[in-house]
Amino acid sequence: MRLSMLIEQHLDGDKFVVTNNCRQDIPLGTQFAFLGAQRGEISKGDYFVNETEAPEPISLRIAAIEFWRKPWQCVPYGHHAGVVLEGEGVATLVKYLASHGKPWHVSIDTGEPAPGS
Repeated sequence: MRLSMLIEQHLDGDKFVVTNNCRQDIPLGTQFAFLGAQRGEISKGDYFVNETEAPEPISLRIAAIEFWRKPWQCVPYGHHAGVVLEGEGVATLVKYLASHGKPWHVSIDTGEPAPGS
C-alpha cells in the first residue's frame, strides 16, 4: 500500500491542509515522490472518476504536523491536518493546486509500499 494524502488547501508559504486518504497513519518525515490529480463526481453515494492527470515526480517531506491545534507525530488515518511540507516541490505544488481547482482532487503519493504492507 502506498501512502497518499489529498491536498485540500494551500494556507501560506509551505503550509497546507491535507486529508490522509490511505489506510494507515502517515508519520512525520514521510517523503512524497509523486503529484497527481483526479476529477470526478459523486452520484448515488458512489464516486466516479472522469479524468486522471498522469503523476508527476515531486520531492516533498512532511516537516511538521498540527492536529487538533497541537503538534502531532502523524496525520491520522482518515483525518484532516495542517502540515508543513518542505522540499523542491513546494512551489510546484502551489502552482498545481491553483491550476486544479474543484472538482479536481490533488494528491501526493510516496510511490512506495507502506512499511509492513
